[in-house]
Amino acid sequence: MGFVSVSSASASGSFQVPYACVRCGFSTAAMVQAQGHATSLDYAQIEQLAHEAAYRRACAVVSAVPCPRCGGESRAFAELYAAWSRRARARRHLRLALGIAGAIMIAGSSAGCALCYDSLEESAPGVGLWAGLWTVLLIPILVILGPDPTPRLASNPHVYFPEAA
Repeated sequence: MGFVSVSSASASGSFQVPYACVRCGFSTAAMVQAQGHATSLDYAQIEQLAHEAAYRRACAVVSAVPCPRCGGESRAFAELYAAWSRRARARRHLRLALGIAGAIMIAGSSAGCALCYDSLEESAPGVGLWAGLWTVLLIPILVILGPDPTPRLASNPHVYFPEAA
């Protein structure tokens, strides 16, 4: 029986991250403090992985900071927002298709269920339960497929723009 050793490490530091504004064209290197964590089976690379995670975190923080000159968004944020818009549009189309297909299936199966009975009075409780069950299952699926939260620009006290001061 062998044992597996999992290593974990944290790294923090000050990073220079490139920043470019879409609106005014301001371009500089932002200074940011960031911390990263990593877990790996390879002990030799754990410090490097933690350092890379800290740098990725620093890039994410800088991309969400408004331009210090005009308040516009960075190129990275504009790309992030465009990707979010594409995902939200695709999910909206998927929700619409699933909603229409689900409504047709619920109506069709309820009508089929109603045909199994001799009269409408006999079929009403069964059809109501059947349609209610599938509606209760369909609505949470459509809600879960809703869009992710909208990315927003937010100032961060850990980001410093030396050239903007």
